[in-house]
Amino acid sequence: MIVGALAATMSPGGIAQGVANLCSGLIGGLPLAGNVITSSVNASVGARTKNAALMHGGLLVFATLALSRLFANVPIAVVAAALIHIGLRLSKPRLLVEMRSKRIEQWLPFALTIMTAIFSNLLFGVLVGIAVTT
Repeated sequence: MIVGALAATMSPGGIAQGVANLCSGLIGGLPLAGNVITSSVNASVGARTKNAALMHGGLLVFATLALSRLFANVPIAVVAAALIHIGLRLSKPRLLVEMRSKRIEQWLPFALTIMTAIFSNLLFGVLVGIAVTT
């Protein structure tokens, strides 16, 4: 697929992720970028094969089906704290330092996108990021 002057190869996994996110949104669910999280978790525990991704998915399905009543009793503040902790572990603070040394045309869209996502919501932050870079 050609987007502007850039060529993009569409992997089957990427296509499947897009279709899954579309279907999830159509039935009121939240889209996820599971590839990044699964890869990060697998790398942090030393996984070396593709079977690790299957195991990770299987554990998520098990937890969702078997433990959903237990998860329903977890306070929202605890869930928020866990998401913030995970987000900080997945982020790269070095990137923030590197962006400060760039020209304003490079760091301003980056900063606006992050600040909008933090103070409103992720979808609006992404839309602002797209708007300020086009």
